[in-house]
Amino acid sequence: MASVSPKIRRPGETPASKSGHLVLVHAATPGALVFHNPSGDTPESQRSAAVRVNDFTRFYAERAIPFTSPRTR
Repeated sequence: MASVSPKIRRPGETPASKSGHLVLVHAATPGALVFHNPSGDTPESQRSAAVRVNDFTRFYAERAIPFTSPRTR
């Protein structure tokens, strides 16, 4: 879970601030992060939205909540 600007739904824009919105980052590809953004305003900006790492860092507030899977026994 990462804190980002709500403007991340439009990566071409410049964010006024870098926080106030949470997204669930669930995958990474070479050069991009993939996340769920429930408040995205289009299907493309909601589920499995991919944003280049360089673009993501412009919106990222450098605050995150890491989740780990419980160990199987």
